[in-house]
Amino acid sequence: MNTPTPSANAVPENYQRPTRGAQVDVFISYSRRDVAFTRRLFDRLEAQGRMTWVDWESIPYSVDWWQEIQDGIDSANNVVCVVSTGWLISEMCNKEFAYAVQRNKRIIPVMRVELDEKQVKTAWIDQPWEAQARENLDALKRINWLYSRKRSDGHEYLPDAAPSPDADAPANDIDNFEQAVQNLIRTIETDNDFIKQHTRLLIGAREWETANRNESYLLHDLELDSAQAWLARSQTKTPKPTPLHLEYITASAAYRARLIAAEAERKQQLDRSARRALTFGRLAAAVGVIAVLLVASAVLVASNQVSNANATLTQIPPTLARIQADIAQGEARIVSLNMASAAEALYQEENGDKSLAAALAVRGLRIAYTEQADAVLVKIMHHAVKRRRMADDARIAVLSPAGDYAAVVPFISFSAYLYNLRDPGSATILDHESRVMGAVFAPDGRTLLTFAEDQVVRLWDVEEGALIRTFAHERGVNSAVFSPDGRLIMTTTSDFNVHVWDVIAGRELYALPHVSPIVRAVFAPDGKSIATYTENVEADRVHVWDVASGKERHTLVHNGEIAGAVFAPDSQTILISSLDGVARVWDVATGSEKVRLDGLDVYTRPAAFSPDGSVIIGFPTATAAKLWKASTGAPLFDLRLTGKVFSMAISPDGRLIAIAASDNTIQLWELATGKPLRVIVNPETARKLIFSPDNRLLLAISDSRFARVWDAETGELRRVLTHSGTVSGAAFTPDSALILTSSGGAPQLWEANYADFLADVCSVFSDPAYTFTPQDRQRYGIPDSDPAPCSYYNEAGTVVPPNPPLPPTMTLAATTTAVPTLLIPTYTPAPN
Repeated sequence: MNTPTPSANAVPENYQRPTRGAQVDVFISYSRRDVAFTRRLFDRLEAQGRMTWVDWESIPYSVDWWQEIQDGIDSANNVVCVVSTGWLISEMCNKEFAYAVQRNKRIIPVMRVELDEKQVKTAWIDQPWEAQARENLDALKRINWLYSRKRSDGHEYLPDAAPSPDADAPANDIDNFEQAVQNLIRTIETDNDFIKQHTRLLIGAREWETANRNESYLLHDLELDSAQAWLARSQTKTPKPTPLHLEYITASAAYRARLIAAEAERKQQLDRSARRALTFGRLAAAVGVIAVLLVASAVLVASNQVSNANATLTQIPPTLARIQADIAQGEARIVSLNMASAAEALYQEENGDKSLAAALAVRGLRIAYTEQADAVLVKIMHHAVKRRRMADDARIAVLSPAGDYAAVVPFISFSAYLYNLRDPGSATILDHESRVMGAVFAPDGRTLLTFAEDQVVRLWDVEEGALIRTFAHERGVNSAVFSPDGRLIMTTTSDFNVHVWDVIAGRELYALPHVSPIVRAVFAPDGKSIATYTENVEADRVHVWDVASGKERHTLVHNGEIAGAVFAPDSQTILISSLDGVARVWDVATGSEKVRLDGLDVYTRPAAFSPDGSVIIGFPTATAAKLWKASTGAPLFDLRLTGKVFSMAISPDGRLIAIAASDNTIQLWELATGKPLRVIVNPETARKLIFSPDNRLLLAISDSRFARVWDAETGELRRVLTHSGTVSGAAFTPDSALILTSSGGAPQLWEANYADFLADVCSVFSDPAYTFTPQDRQRYGIPDSDPAPCSYYNEAGTVVPPNPPLPPTMTLAATTTAVPTLLIPTYTPAPN
């Protein structure tokens, strides 16, 4: 970057660059002359919860200087270039751009000036990096630009020009800055999962390369499967994999093949040795040797797990240890990890005893909950019964309202798949004539709506899997949704129209015309009104339509682009937030403004109603929430956070509000009083929160392989759901028994509580499989007083008191019966 030092007020206080290897959303490449504008952009991205890598104060020139810049670019999902004249004639900016191109990063240029090639190329003359700059300019021209231009300050081409805060002031903007930010966010969110895996694999590949390609840094098991699936999808996507990506994945696959071959050879040698021993009548001696090897192996596993457990325990933040981390707890966790390791070893053996492996994992979980024991038991269950994992390549997965069916739409497929969750090992295939784009269940769950690229919406009978009728359109269908009573279908199309159809008659009732692309179209809860808003030309207004007649009731105009619109539960009012920081409550019947709330940071989150519609929740800043009385706009309570807001959820009964912040905390308050109740420390920032309907559980989804189930009343961790790729969404079945998650294109079903999971395991395997023989007890160090794992469950899978009790240092974790949880169909792209 350029040498001039940025003004002090442009540098964020307490900003710390993300640690090496931490994946970030955006790396900003900018000239020091544009520091004021970059700060404006940075603030908006941070307010939207986007982790951003910026070199504000110049990394000190040293041996590691360029390495740190490379790390920042490699760790970013997107590289945003603030393209000004200063950026174009900066050696450092050109170097950053060239490296991003080399790494096949998604580059998003934000243009600050009209490009004057003659002036720019004149400034490059005789520079040692001129050839690189010319290549960069050619590459830049091939990329779609975003515009956020300013008026000229007359100093763009002076080599030593200092930053000009006045030139970057909002008053000098030519283009709408807020619109540019929204366009940038939309670009960032496009193909987000694919981009994130591109970054994640590149980070791993660089670590492998830095470690002289040490095999311990390669991908293994599910990580490798996910990487290979990503590589296959990359043929039709951008950015493309780099040569380093290809080398990394290929080397990982080759290493796994060598391991498999070596293991096969080892087993063949053991088989030959066993046959030889039988031939010479030395069976007893062979058995003795094998027993010694098994004991030695178990001792080695236990020793390694003790070390791993101690290392793991030292990393637990003190705030997670609500019950004091005493010696007994540490010992229990170590034993659980040992059991998990032994179970994993048995599971990996070709002819390993899967029932014994499951028993060891169950015993480990009964002693102390560990992610390792949970994860190996999940794998064993996937092996034992085909009801946990569905399609391996899913873009959309949505649950029916009753939670008894799931519809899955693959990434690129002419079919959708309908699973009966009572037997999801088999699926009904719903064939289409083109690529399927989305699916949504009717409110009664008896029919399913799908739409495809052939401009046809199809209605299916869920139980029979039969096509009922089709709804043909003249243009591409972007979304489809049922009315609350299921009698109507509303679709949005690429010609800027909203179409309303009669489900029974199969005919179009009317179309609602618009002048630009539709952002959202939603029915009121009573089904009598429709609200729509668009981007571009009419981005500052919401149209309210009468469903019965198809006539427009009102046009509700704001002074800024619409950020969100939601009907009250009683359908009498609508709450609209706009980018000018104002939220208004409008009367649906009269179109009059009833309440106005100013000074909101809607970039953090649009304002929302409580479940009963009596309270409005909004965010004055990125680190504070506020509650108002919905009927009058009277302020109620202020909720202060310790970090920036990432996600929010309100319990179905309206009693609790949970907010996840950037410091990895999840804070809970009492909605009626604003009283803080508890703080949950999630190991990672939670990007989505979901309450259970009885308000007891809170599901936290992070931008990682993990989703965590927390007890909302106690703050206790109930279960960690470990995936092979980043979790993209989740939904609970209404009966609370299962959670549907999607990760790396693979929907999976989980029990909400690990105690329920153990009961389910015990109902699948026969009881004799869960009795430890004396040899098992000696081999794995299990006390004689320790009952068989499934003795905690009766035939119905219900928890019963353990008898006799476990040793005092291995006390049982608390157990519960079935825990109800909430269905939120998060995967359907239709507006709702």
